[in-house]
Amino acid sequence: QASVFTGSLAIPGAVLGIFVGGCFLKRFQLKPLGAVQFVLASNVICLCCYAFLFFLGCDNLKMAGTTIPYFNNTPQQSVNEPFTVNLTAACNFKCECMMDDVEPVCGNNGLTYFSPCHAGCTSFSSSNYTNCACK
Repeated sequence: QASVFTGSLAIPGAVLGIFVGGCFLKRFQLKPLGAVQFVLASNVICLCCYAFLFFLGCDNLKMAGTTIPYFNNTPQQSVNEPFTVNLTAACNFKCECMMDDVEPVCGNNGLTYFSPCHAGCTSFSSSNYTNCACK
């Protein structure tokens, strides 16, 4: 989906850039040296604009067991102890979930789970997983 979105912006942008650049070169009748200078100046401007993108970003996804621990799973970790990935919790302990079965699902508690199994879900109805033990 990200590739389709990026391509739908990049291809028309490239076509527009080629057209505008050609009009600019024709209008100002730039020689080869002037055309190279124009391309270099345009690239520097684009690079500066891309530099601003480094300051944009998204929050980390709250995924139970991977970026944050399951709620009420274990006692609070000490401050000095690093967080370790653990996809097994009391709510999905008996499910025997596969680690290579990646199908992220959103819980009604604002957390994302690695798969419906890791959310402790036992049934599926009309695109919704129900009877989920992890809440």
